[in-house]
Amino acid sequence: MKKYFLFFVLINIFITTFFSCHILPDQKKITTEAFDFKETLMNTNFYSENESFQLSEEIKNHDFTILNFWFPSCSPCREEIPDLNNFYIKNKNTISMLGIQLIGLDSKREGEKFLIKYGVEYPSVADLEGELTVKYLVKVFPTTIFINNDGKIVKTWEGIINESNIQEILDTNSGNK
Repeated sequence: MKKYFLFFVLINIFITTFFSCHILPDQKKITTEAFDFKETLMNTNFYSENESFQLSEEIKNHDFTILNFWFPSCSPCREEIPDLNNFYIKNKNTISMLGIQLIGLDSKREGEKFLIKYGVEYPSVADLEGELTVKYLVKVFPTTIFINNDGKIVKTWEGIINESNIQEILDTNSGNK
């Protein structure tokens, strides 16, 4: 049953990504509770599989937490990675960022190689069963979710995002914390 569900999710994601990666960003404001999770980090130049990411801890210790759903063979995902990485490097004292790789079209190892090759400094996890992708209702890749320090999702951005988009979202929502 799990295989069929995962197959359905992957086919749906492929079709959705193929036809909608370059859509205009979703401008709806969402204010729902973020789902807490704890995941083992992917092995990169900056993190090891001995480390983990606990969402509730990150929320508590940062002004905003940013979740970015991606996979290596998604060209729009690859396009936005440098902007995400640069923003993280400049703001890591006040924001937390986590890359969440969907596994299916690419393996976890391929994701780790990609993160190492492009010098990605923010932590990433592999969504092995697609649970986080389903819980966060991700329909398009890439998708970036913004969570304030009250644990509320304040924005979901579908499609490619850049540094100025991220800053604008944080500035717009900084009074909503």
